[in-house]
Amino acid sequence: MKFFSYIKDELTNVSAKLILKKKIEKYGKLIDFEINSSEKNIFISVMLTGEDKPVQLEIKSYKLIGDNPLMIEINGINSNREWITRMAEDYVADKQFPLPEKLSPFIKLLL
Repeated sequence: MKFFSYIKDELTNVSAKLILKKKIEKYGKLIDFEINSSEKNIFISVMLTGEDKPVQLEIKSYKLIGDNPLMIEINGINSNREWITRMAEDYVADKQFPLPEKLSPFIKLLL
C-alpha cells in the first residue's frame, strides 16, 4: 500500500508542478512542490522575482470536504517569511475553499 501511495504522490507532484509552473511564471520560478497524501501535507518552494532566497510554504495538514462543490480545508501553515505565516493564519488556516469542479474527480482520487 505504501508503494501505491508513493506512486500516486509522485504522479500528483509531477502534474501539480506543470500546472503551478505556468501559474506562477509571471511572479517567479517554482523550485519544488511535494505532496504527501497519506500524511496530508504539502511543501512548496518558489523563487520569486526580486527575492534573494526562495519562499517556502509548508501546509501541515489539509482535508477534502464535501462533494459538490469539493472543498479543501487547510490547517497549519508555516513559511520562512514570518509575514506570510501570519497572513496565512489569518486568511487561510481553518477555512474552506472550493476546488475547480472539473478537477474534483481527479483531486479526490489523488489527494
